[in-house]
Amino acid sequence: MSVYSQESAFKPRILSDEEIEIIISGDRKAIDKHILFSLNRLADAHDSTLSTLKEHQGREDKMMEEVDRIGGVEAITKRAMYVDSQIERRNARTLMMTKVSQSSITWALLAFFAFVASAVWQDFIHAIKTALRSGV
Repeated sequence: MSVYSQESAFKPRILSDEEIEIIISGDRKAIDKHILFSLNRLADAHDSTLSTLKEHQGREDKMMEEVDRIGGVEAITKRAMYVDSQIERRNARTLMMTKVSQSSITWALLAFFAFVASAVWQDFIHAIKTALRSGV
């Protein structure tokens, strides 16, 4: 039986005032039949709940066996702390390498611009010397 059908099968039924009046005014046999029907529904719901509980307990027991097999909750906590520290360490290293690469690019650009400035300056000096020699 699916969960949805279980919910609808065991959903409490609230009787209206008229239904209560009909049951109360009816004969004792109708009242007893209604009470027994309700008790059967409660017993069925209880059995269904117990079987679901056993199933969940079995899954939980298996999970706890696996947790115990790998060292228990304390070992899992230690591993999680270790993994977290490794992630933090990796993030710090990545940040450091980013800063180093940015700094290297900055210095490379400065060296390139210095080289270009030196070449332009040398060419400018050469052009002046050539112009002075030629007497222009």
